[in-house]
Amino acid sequence: MNNEGIWVYHQPGKLWLKINGRGSFQNAHFLKDLLADATEHNEKITLTNINLIDCTGLDSTFLGAIAGLALQVKKNGGSTTVTGASGRNRELLENMGLSLLLDIRPDNIEASPVPLVKVEKPIADKEFAAATMLEAHETLAQLSESNYSQFQNVIDYLRRRAVKQSTP
Repeated sequence: MNNEGIWVYHQPGKLWLKINGRGSFQNAHFLKDLLADATEHNEKITLTNINLIDCTGLDSTFLGAIAGLALQVKKNGGSTTVTGASGRNRELLENMGLSLLLDIRPDNIEASPVPLVKVEKPIADKEFAAATMLEAHETLAQLSESNYSQFQNVIDYLRRRAVKQSTP
């Protein structure tokens, strides 16, 4: 059995996530999907715990998706905690300004009340993946001037690509 991927436990208003393997543009849309599903059912997520103890790396799209999730939880009056964040993952979270949105802990507190279930969804199609990438990078760019400078070319490219794909 392949343990890589995103594992989830959901209670009304609460999400526990565990990232096994790499958090990347290929699975960042799962975070967006979780929030969309909750919103569709008139549910406000107010507590999120993201465990990174078995996460082997995070790319900028996944970091932006975490930021987007944390911003929505904050708007709902809640908080997001990241546990098991150490080494390069912790450095990335802090350098991208996510420490403004998250309580980042190096310890491996598994706060889920029951075992997590692996998210079994297909990889996003190219159009949805591109939209997720654009939104994630725009979110990161809003966190700091440094991020804005770093990601502005990526954002411009993704916007041009989106326009090109939507033009018949």
